[in-house]
Amino acid sequence: MISIPLKKKLIITDNGLPRFPDGTVLFKTFLQAGIKIETRVLLKTTAAWETGTYILDDAQHRRPS
Repeated sequence: MISIPLKKKLIITDNGLPRFPDGTVLFKTFLQAGIKIETRVLLKTTAAWETGTYILDDAQHRRPS
């Protein structure tokens, strides 16, 4: 999933690559046999992309990583 801040736009550069505005968040959830096991999050800031990973236990609760 991609979440772009309100009133901001995704720009496609001349070489066809996306340029995401600051504040954009990307989420990717991984499943195994239909059960969520991990979610990765990327947050675009002015300086760089910040990352985070959430590992889920068998009860689908966040497990300390």
